[in-house]
Amino acid sequence: MVRRAGADIVLVDLPQWRLSSLGDEAVITGAVRFALSSVEEVLRTRPTLLPARGR
Repeated sequence: MVRRAGADIVLVDLPQWRLSSLGDEAVITGAVRFALSSVEEVLRTRPTLLPARGR
């Protein structure tokens, strides 16, 4: 089991690879934050120029 430091909340049961105590909203929020940080890293390392629209 993996536990948050100093808390009684079980985050992941490793043998079954399932989320135990986190609600759906927390899981989705974490996934979105991870995805956005990945996009941010790509944009930081490989900047692109976007064409101007409507001009």
